[in-house]
Amino acid sequence: MIKIRRVALVTPATLDADAYHEFCWGAGLERTDTGYGLLQAFDDDTWEEVIAVVEDVEYVRLLTQSSGVVGPDVHRSRSGSRPGRLAA
Repeated sequence: MIKIRRVALVTPATLDADAYHEFCWGAGLERTDTGYGLLQAFDDDTWEEVIAVVEDVEYVRLLTQSSGVVGPDVHRSRSGSRPGRLAA
């Protein structure tokens, strides 16, 4: 079974324009109006780490809320948030 351990949202609403552009460029992703959700998960059987990039940010929020894993980026908007790493 795969379990989500950490989550972050990388969106135009959670990062300033330069940081969002730099993240997308560095990750090889196209810039979108909605951004991306990042999920760090581990396989319980093998303990292999999995990093998933998800285009549906609202789906990532739903997964995060239902799993009980909450990162600092999940509920924040541009006002005051400075994401940049996965939350513990």
